[in-house]
Amino acid sequence: MDPDTVKVSDDVGQEDVSKTQKRADSATSDLKAAQKSFNAAQEVAIDATAAAQEAAEDARLAADELSAAEDSYEQVYAETEASIEAATGPLGGSAHEEIAAAEQAQGVALTAIDEARVQADAALGQYNEAAADAAAAHDDLEAAAADVTEVDAAHQKAEAKAEATEAAYDEAVANSRVSPVPGYTVTTAHGVSGPMWSTGHHTGVDYASPTGTEVVAAASGTVVEVSSGGAYGNRIVIDHGDGYSTTYNHLSQVDVSMGAQVAAGDHVGAVGSTGNSSGAHLHFEVVTGGDGWSGGSFVDPEAWLAGEIS
Repeated sequence: MDPDTVKVSDDVGQEDVSKTQKRADSATSDLKAAQKSFNAAQEVAIDATAAAQEAAEDARLAADELSAAEDSYEQVYAETEASIEAATGPLGGSAHEEIAAAEQAQGVALTAIDEARVQADAALGQYNEAAADAAAAHDDLEAAAADVTEVDAAHQKAEAKAEATEAAYDEAVANSRVSPVPGYTVTTAHGVSGPMWSTGHHTGVDYASPTGTEVVAAASGTVVEVSSGGAYGNRIVIDHGDGYSTTYNHLSQVDVSMGAQVAAGDHVGAVGSTGNSSGAHLHFEVVTGGDGWSGGSFVDPEAWLAGEIS
């Protein structure tokens, strides 16, 4: 089954990935068990078929022996009748002994026929029983094969569901937006007016937090700038490939390099107070269509993080 054809929830999470993977693992175990049962049934069917073939050969040999006994009787009968006729003919004497010998010979031949018939019947009965066992074994084999087919279909469906769910989760993570300073809230909002900003208003948002506090990528993307000096101090810019870029400013340390690929929540640096800063904080900006200075515009980071701007 193609995972691309499997529908998954739009709000898929890590728990969904775990659940579907557990179901896929369970389906894999079921398939292995079904295949094991099939292999066992196949061995039984092979053995039963071989036993039936052997019984068939024994029955054929017994039938041949019966036929030979009947042929022998006919030959004995013909010879003894001729002997009796010769003994009782015009030139013959007393036929007592000849008749007795002939009857004894015929009796022995008839006994041989009876014994051969008993053996042939027994061999035929054994063959019929072996053939029935072989037929039953083949029925079991067909049932096991059908079970493997059914379980394999369920296994493929579960695997496809797990793969699709994981892909959906990966895509959701790739498209997610997170706070650049986990555990801290905005202390200065976007657009606030004041003479301390060269534009006359705040171009981003500030997260006041101790120096060294972890800073993470707010969304997946590519690091397109790592710089230091100037009003922004130590600075990182990440291009998210959707027309938006985010900037991380006044950092005490930068832990990514130009061209690095990052995902939402990946560590990129630490809060500081470098550049034009009055205290430890992260100045975080969201820019669209450029860098916000030579082109494009600054947008409200809180609205962007909340998905209100896309």
